[in-house]
Amino acid sequence: MKKYSLTSELGQFFVLTSNVMGIGIMGFLLYSLLTLNWVALILCTFFAVMHFIKFFRNTIRFKNLYFDDEFVYYEEQKIPLNKILRIDEKKIVYDEMGHQGNLYFNYFFCEKIKLLNERHMSAIRSK
Repeated sequence: MKKYSLTSELGQFFVLTSNVMGIGIMGFLLYSLLTLNWVALILCTFFAVMHFIKFFRNTIRFKNLYFDDEFVYYEEQKIPLNKILRIDEKKIVYDEMGHQGNLYFNYFFCEKIKLLNERHMSAIRSK
């Protein structure tokens, strides 16, 4: 069976660019702290907080997910498609021995989400 990746190369590039921007913001923050430039310190702190809220706290939870006709694969584990409760734009909610688990995936430029939804619906119908 062919495995499809839920993460696109463009989405991975977006995450890499976001992380580089975060490192750059932290570098400017340290520089403004060393030079005691208060205006730059306030602005860099503001940008660092906004970057953390918007990008970093989401991208740190991303998993590289793959799927085929029967399973969703991540980190040496696999989840049957009929155990998946819900597929949102940003996460997959699944049932794991009585409690709900969440898998967050890189939703930037995600092209295969429609295919995963189709496979999920067909797995539920055949159940």
